[in-house]
Amino acid sequence: AADCFSVTRIVRATGDNPLVSARLAEKTLALHRRTGAELTRLTGAPIGTGVEVVEADALKEASRRSPDPAEREHCTTFLLRRRDTYRVVEASCPRSVFLPAAHVSLDTDLDYRNLTRIYAALYRGKPITVTRLVRWLRKNPLT
Repeated sequence: AADCFSVTRIVRATGDNPLVSARLAEKTLALHRRTGAELTRLTGAPIGTGVEVVEADALKEASRRSPDPAEREHCTTFLLRRRDTYRVVEASCPRSVFLPAAHVSLDTDLDYRNLTRIYAALYRGKPITVTRLVRWLRKNPLT
């Protein structure tokens, strides 16, 4: 797709994360631009709310060079494992949304039940902000 549309930079948000934060995505993209990294991500926010920003050339090189099926499925793993070759920038998310133990990705039946609970409590026709989500999660830990 990057070749077809002449894309040079990719914001990677996976389909099993219905609560990706636009705010965190904007912060990640801004950090990526400032640092000139090949891969950038924020750490510490609930798993499933963040994105990765990756340069298309680095991602294409990873695809060509990696024989590992896990690296091909989880496409930025190749870069993360080779920090001596690729410029990877990771920074902590804003303190207000720092909750690294929280998991809001959709991988299991339990995740589905937890996400159903979150949406019942917070969804009002507009995307749930990461700030609102974290505030709620601090008062209502997931099982």
